[in-house]
Amino acid sequence: MEFNPKISNIIFKTNFNKNLGLGNLLRCIRIAKEFPNKKKIFVVENAINDKIKKFLPNNCKIIINKNKKSHIIEDAKNFLSIPELSSESIVIIDDIRANHIWQKLIKNHVKKLIVVDDLALNKNFCDIYINYKFTTKLKHISHIKRLNQKKTKLFLGKDYLILDKNLIKKKNLNRPKKILISFGNSFDFSQAKNLIKKILTVTPKKTLVLVCIGLLSKNYQYITNLSKTHNNLKIVYKKIFIEKILNKTDIFIGSCGSSLYENGYLNIPSIFFSISPDQKNEIKDIRKIGHNLLYKKKDINSKKVISAYKYLYKNYLIIKNKNLNKKNIFNTKGLSKLKKIILSK
Repeated sequence: MEFNPKISNIIFKTNFNKNLGLGNLLRCIRIAKEFPNKKKIFVVENAINDKIKKFLPNNCKIIINKNKKSHIIEDAKNFLSIPELSSESIVIIDDIRANHIWQKLIKNHVKKLIVVDDLALNKNFCDIYINYKFTTKLKHISHIKRLNQKKTKLFLGKDYLILDKNLIKKKNLNRPKKILISFGNSFDFSQAKNLIKKILTVTPKKTLVLVCIGLLSKNYQYITNLSKTHNNLKIVYKKIFIEKILNKTDIFIGSCGSSLYENGYLNIPSIFFSISPDQKNEIKDIRKIGHNLLYKKKDINSKKVISAYKYLYKNYLIIKNKNLNKKNIFNTKGLSKLKKIILSK
């Protein structure tokens, strides 16, 4: 693969809000870190940029599009007016709203247009399309081909998964010491009040229960109150990268976003919930990854979830050992592969 050194900058078109969460933005940040010597520009539509600025790698700029209701063509014109954009720019889209119409207006003005996706809902008009979602369905690949142009280079599947390079597998087998509860960066914790209280009730006091409060989370004051009466409850407050915490996690409870893959790689026994429309997964697919417990959002506070947690805790050593002996289909080389794809001629 030949590399192209003539790249003036990399411009990321992405978004985050209380409904979408930070998954798209986090993927873009991980990609941006692969290019420490290149100028990076993040184009977003949310005014909480001060909260994310400290998480961005060096040599980055944020551009806020304040007109949230702008027409797709108007939005593309605004994008084309970015002073740094040139024929030597690479544009990476991780934003479902920037569809094929938006892409057509941008493509001929830049060196390369790349779409990063995990939903496969939109038609695309790009040079490169990347979809890392793991699935055993052959029709998924056929569907993606229909959504893209014949000339578009497709990079599909687990080899292009954007896993953080700081993930480190834990090989030792001990009784569970740390339970992690994480529902992403925009969860309404009023929806999990009974779950968290019950987890604290059935978990031995010697085991630490960590609850992640995301940047856009709300209604979590009761968790703060619980931490005053439960010494084994610790709040992880508004951190968007939790890889170092995941490395030390024994049992996970939370949403099945990127954690589905991270926990699969780390062999963490997990209880997952599909809490948003973009978190739909086939049970046979997550079993291939190494998970067996997937529930709907309405089940968060149900008794069957607590029963599943008790089972995981009681049989942790058996389940963990089984996970360690399974064939692991993921690795952390996806970012390196994406870097080569982005730089290729």
